[in-house]
Formats: sequence, structure tokens, C-alpha cells
Amino acid sequence: MNNSLCFIIIIVVNLISTIHSQTSDNSSCKGLGYAACSYFGSISKICVGQSDVPIENLPKQCTSYIFDGLTVDILYHVYNTYTPINEPYLDMLLKTGTPVFVYYGHITEQEWSQVLACDAGCSGGVNAKDEMEGIQAYLNEHQGITGLILTGLEYNIESNKFQNYTDNLKIYLEVLRQTFPDLEIGINIDGNYIIDTYNNVYAEWLNFKDIDILLDFYVVSFIDFNQCSSNFYVGGTVPWNGNADYTIEKAIISLEKLNIIKEKTHFKFTLNPTLCDVNGQSYCNVTFQKLCTNSSETSDWCVDTEETFREKGRISKQYAAGFVVDNIDLNDPHGCCQCDNPFPSFYYILDGWNENLTQNDCPLMHNK
Repeated sequence: MNNSLCFIIIIVVNLISTIHSQTSDNSSCKGLGYAACSYFGSISKICVGQSDVPIENLPKQCTSYIFDGLTVDILYHVYNTYTPINEPYLDMLLKTGTPVFVYYGHITEQEWSQVLACDAGCSGGVNAKDEMEGIQAYLNEHQGITGLILTGLEYNIESNKFQNYTDNLKIYLEVLRQTFPDLEIGINIDGNYIIDTYNNVYAEWLNFKDIDILLDFYVVSFIDFNQCSSNFYVGGTVPWNGNADYTIEKAIISLEKLNIIKEKTHFKFTLNPTLCDVNGQSYCNVTFQKLCTNSSETSDWCVDTEETFREKGRISKQYAAGFVVDNIDLNDPHGCCQCDNPFPSFYYILDGWNENLTQNDCPLMHNK
């Protein structure tokens, strides 16, 4: 009798534990989730010699897809940032059942300033309401978008000072929330601008405390972080710490000062090498598959290692709600590097996040 009772208790405890585990997993996958994948789509139309990557071939571990992206002009017309050819790929993503987010914004912060200029001084955000009509028309044509990630907001040293930027943006976000209550809203912020917020007067362009309640999440981008140089040939341009002008550690300290919490933060990383002299080739040709197959032109590339990718996953786990990878369809999708799997950089970051080691090191990725 006692043995039977103990057996029943064990079953109940295991059941409760399973339910709790499933609940925790589901809650962690809300919004972007812990492993968001940015997908370009029509690579073959942009990059000579590249082929499109079918959506069904993308890693199943992607907790959401991010489509890059949409631009709105001064007349509130919403269009594809790069080419209309991309739009069928957005529609295919929307059929996967995985949450789909879209980068969205005006092309520069100057245009943002111009559009927002009336919102704080006019009744109810006149310009914002006009822009909502353009967004609504696009959402009607492409139904199922989970959320928008606002881009192009960052000030820099060459920007003209714009009064009441935060007040205007706050009204814009309020109108966006009221118009689309079910749409999740985040903003993309470059990591170096976050660091500069506490080093340069010009960068004090936005009061995050005033807009935080209106945002579901932040994407902190480390894509254009440090410029590629010999200091970064091994390990890449996004170091954890050290003497570089910009480090992940410095960005995290600035995030804490800005009161941007871990649970709303996602770190965005590139999956491919970088180089200093871009000349239009970085996007298409500076990839691991080229390094693996034709290393004669890669001596001046700045390249992450398997361990620095894993480190980025561990850092994301400790200091953020998840990570975002850029242009996953350019990360050796066809296995040219002969790693354990296609998309090797993604899997190394994922291993770091999971504190696991499922992927072996890949010798051809060091073929410089």
C-alpha cells in the first residue's frame, strides 16, 4: 500500500515538473524567442553566384524569423527596403507558423525627425496617424506579421540636433500601439550608439525611460561595431572586453545605466566575417563559404572563431533574453565548409546559449 502511494506521488511530481518545464519553455518563446533568425530571401537576385535558400532548409531551432525589411517614405508609402522581389519570401515566412517580425523605419533619423516634428505640438500626433494608414495597407496585404522592429532612429556625430525627439517618438509609439494593439513593437539600436550615450553629448538623443513602457523589446545590434583591422583578424570585430573602443561588456554597462532590462533585450550578431574595404562586396562575398573554398582573398578579413561564437551565445544567455543572427541564408547554407551542419555559426552560438557542445570545430573556417 505504501509502495503504491509512493509510486503515485512520484508520478504526480513528475507530471507537475513536466507541466512547469513546458510552461517555462513556452514563455521563453514569446516574441522573438531566444534564437531569432534574420532572413533575406532573394539572395540570388542580389548576389551573383549565390542561390536562394528554401525556407524549409533553415534551422528548425529558429524561434522567430525577421524579414529585412520595410521602409516608409515621407509620403507614408511603405515599400520593400531592397527590392519588391523579396515580398514573396515574406509571404512564405508567414505561412510557416513561426512568428515573423519585420524591420521597419524611415531611411534616416533626419527623416524620422521631419516626420515626427508635428506630433508633440499637434493634437493627437497628426503625422503618426497618417503613417498608420500606410502600415495598415501593408499589413492587410501581408497578414500574420507578429511585430515591427523600428530602425533608423540613431543619432550620430553628424546629426542635426532635434528638439523634443523623445516626446515626438513617444506620441508616435502611442498612436502605433492604439492603432495596432496586437502588434509587438521593438526598436533596433546599434551597440556603439548605446556606449556613446555615456561618452558624447551628441548621443543623448533619446530618453529610454520615457518610451520603455511602449516597447516590447530591444534589438541591440553588434553588426557594425568596431571597424575591421589587424587587431580583429582572429576573433572578429565584436570582442567581449579589452581595449577596443567598443566591447560587448561596455554595451552591457550602458544598457544597465539606461535601465533597459535583460528580459527585453536581444543581442544581434553577424554570422560571417567582415572586412575594412567593403566596396559593396561585404554583403554578398565576405562569407565563410568563400573563406573555406577560396582563401587567397581573405587574409585581411576579421573572422570569428568557433569559440568566440560560442562565447556570444553564453553572453546572450547571461545578459539578454535571446540572440538575433543576421542574414542566416548567407551562413554556408549548402555546407561548403564541411562543418557538422550548414549554418555553422548559428549552431556555435546556439551551443553557447545552451551551454552545450553539439558541434565540432570546423578546420576550413580557419582557412585564411
